[in-house]
Amino acid sequence: MTSTTARALHDGGHDARLLGAQLELLVGVVSGHRLSQALDSLLRVVEEVSEDGMLASVLLLDDDGQHLRHCAAPSLPPAYSAAIDGIQIGPAVGSCGAAAYFRRQVIAKDIAHDPRWMPFQGLARTAGLQACWSTPIIVDDELLGTFAMYYPRPNLPSDADLALIDVLVRTVGLAIERRRRDERMEAELAERREPGP
Repeated sequence: MTSTTARALHDGGHDARLLGAQLELLVGVVSGHRLSQALDSLLRVVEEVSEDGMLASVLLLDDDGQHLRHCAAPSLPPAYSAAIDGIQIGPAVGSCGAAAYFRRQVIAKDIAHDPRWMPFQGLARTAGLQACWSTPIIVDDELLGTFAMYYPRPNLPSDADLALIDVLVRTVGLAIERRRRDERMEAELAERREPGP
């Protein structure tokens, strides 16, 4: 079975809707909106036009470089998002943990039969998740987090899906990098404003 996500996005004006959501994300981040709120809006658009029940998620790499933190997942069950918040990256830590560890895309066609998912198969089953495609978000060779698409049935990406993921990951990466740059600048300005001893 191949996904209809990319086909749905390219039908009936969905291209324009997706482009609008990407621009809204970037404008929102530049305008100072919370990153999670801005990402939620983009992910909702992608989910709404998907014809196969896809749910999207963004996890951010923690400052320690070893754990992934929940950032945006507008439609995943909250209990699932809470359970994976803070997972340590590793070769057998689901799709996202492995994608961050290997710094390459990890496709789990069928979570119930994927050895990387063994510690989380019960959690995924309870959440109604049967497939997960995760892609590391890397900007200037720096790992920022992961972008994942979950499905309620076993599923493999088509070439069009992979192209769509590439566009989305680059957009999300730009937004994360911009927000981090702004936070660094704000911290530097605050430090300069502090009176000396």
